[in-house]
Amino acid sequence: MSNTIAVLEDLAGNQTIEFCKVGNEYMIGITDREEDKYITRHYRTRKEAQFVFLNLSYAVLEGKYSFEQRKQLM
Repeated sequence: MSNTIAVLEDLAGNQTIEFCKVGNEYMIGITDREEDKYITRHYRTRKEAQFVFLNLSYAVLEGKYSFEQRKQLM
């Protein structure tokens, strides 16, 4: 079973970052609507996933990083 916990939308970069629970794991997904790209990474603990989601959130708030650079933060 998959549940979306949070979604952050970067309106300037046309990207969306998702924080989801999938079974016993957590998943972070990034969508780039302009390039039609989607990538996900799975994490064993909520703490690991939260760390990545928050780092990606800071990148959005600072207006930095392309899709490829954000992908590397995962």
